[in-house]
Amino acid sequence: MDIDRIMRILTKPITILGIFIGFKSIQTIYSFAVGEAPTYLSQIRFAEFIIFALASFYAVRGRISAIWAMGIYLLIQVVVIPLAIFLVPIEHYAFKILSILLSLYFVFGGFVLIQFARAKKKIGA
Repeated sequence: MDIDRIMRILTKPITILGIFIGFKSIQTIYSFAVGEAPTYLSQIRFAEFIIFALASFYAVRGRISAIWAMGIYLLIQVVVIPLAIFLVPIEHYAFKILSILLSLYFVFGGFVLIQFARAKKKIGA
């Protein structure tokens, strides 16, 4: 597999949103399994997962407003990068590296989604 093909796959909106929804589903399942301290946090994470899943569904279906919303939300993930660097203990280096890489990919995905929305708006689709 060459690098161009991998980059084409990684920059597709469906791939970006699929990885994001997969990450959110793991977060939600973990929240219920561990039982976060305030019990309502698990329900909030579940509601958040449903909202993102619906927004991603409509973004993949081509709704420009959903593409914009998900692109902007993924761009906001840039604030998670310092949190991953400073709040994850150094002993958990694999988790720290994974958090940083996912955050960078989500920010990159936000740029891709916004460019996709802008191009789609120019075409008039």
